[in-house]
Amino acid sequence: MMKREGMDTNGVKIVQPEEGMTIPTSTNLIFSRLDGTTPYNITVQTSNDFLMPDDVTDEDLEGAAVLHFGGIALNKRFIEGAGSVIERAHAKNVRVGWDTVIDVHGLEKSEQAQEAMRKLDYFTPSMGEAPKITGLENPEENLSYFSQT
Repeated sequence: MMKREGMDTNGVKIVQPEEGMTIPTSTNLIFSRLDGTTPYNITVQTSNDFLMPDDVTDEDLEGAAVLHFGGIALNKRFIEGAGSVIERAHAKNVRVGWDTVIDVHGLEKSEQAQEAMRKLDYFTPSMGEAPKITGLENPEENLSYFSQT
């Protein structure tokens, strides 16, 4: 369908499920309310769970300007390898961004995730997500925390 609609599908990998297994895509609903709360409706055990760090190949990174992660905290295996993906992207002069989206498993608090975050060119946690990752409430302290190398 994507090709039929004229979309560039370079770098799109199709994973075939095991016999008798289906891999649904996810429908994630994020509601930003005026009172500052952000309730989520997240579908787990979907295609996000099957993205592995090695799926982002050096060939995919060739000629790319930006690699952007979104919702990777739904996948422990990807979080564990995010730092190596960022390093490979930087070696190809690719800028890397990460939108935290939601961390239902608390993976963004892990040492591996925190180290990877400090390597990013762009990082976009919300004002509500940053304190959950750092344990700090003050926005300036959060900025300083994420800026440490």
